[in-house]
Amino acid sequence: MGSKEAIVCVDDDVIILMSLRGEIVRRFGERFLVETTMSAKEALDSIDDLYGRGIHVILIMTDWLMPGMKGDELVATVKGRHPGIKCILISGQVDKKAIVDSGMGGLIDDFVAKPWRSDQLMASVLRCVEESG
Repeated sequence: MGSKEAIVCVDDDVIILMSLRGEIVRRFGERFLVETTMSAKEALDSIDDLYGRGIHVILIMTDWLMPGMKGDELVATVKGRHPGIKCILISGQVDKKAIVDSGMGGLIDDFVAKPWRSDQLMASVLRCVEESG
């Protein structure tokens, strides 16, 4: 098998991570490797590790409000290192208008509000996956 594609989910809440992983696996099966991390630093390390093993990260889904580095800072760092990665920001603390007003709109490929509806979340993931391929 050639290089596999990965989706990286980042949230400091393990229940959110389990939910994201579960929804992705239910929708896409084994099509993607789904990595979960509980901090921006872990996510950056994981992305570097995946690329080092020849696995192409196509999407990062991250919470906005996390200890240490916030999701928008993570997205900016990831896009600086790997401009082709799609990014979905997930938050119950900020809205889409605030993201656009902050100037982050150009770095974020989509925004999903918590609590999300499964069909909306998976439609967003599908758009990003199709655009990256």
